[in-house]
Amino acid sequence: MCDAQQTNNLDNRRRKCVVCEKLVSFNYATSFTSVADKQKLWAECLMGGNEQLAEELLEKTTKGRKYICFDHFGKEHFRQREDGKIELVRNAFPLAFNSTEEVQKLPFDEKMFEILVNASNYWIEETMRNVK
Repeated sequence: MCDAQQTNNLDNRRRKCVVCEKLVSFNYATSFTSVADKQKLWAECLMGGNEQLAEELLEKTTKGRKYICFDHFGKEHFRQREDGKIELVRNAFPLAFNSTEEVQKLPFDEKMFEILVNASNYWIEETMRNVK
């Protein structure tokens, strides 16, 4: 099979987002993190601090490889590679989105603030670890 056919076959593959259950292009999703602490933070961020919904999402990620579509990340979480393709930056954290791909109007309460601080601290620790 020639390179063009292989690329076309990859572009036609679909993945199901574990969050919104939308079928998206192979190139429009990334693996849901497999790091336990990070999984919990991702689930809390995605579900706007709702612990029950976060637990339900975590339950879905326990078996097999799960994917999350790029709709759940902000523009600042992407960069353009030298080959022109777009990729998610390391240590990006997903945001709470609704089905129309707009950020939900979440109440800014102490719980959500705590989740965002934890996510930010995790990112700083990971960055410092990678610098050493």
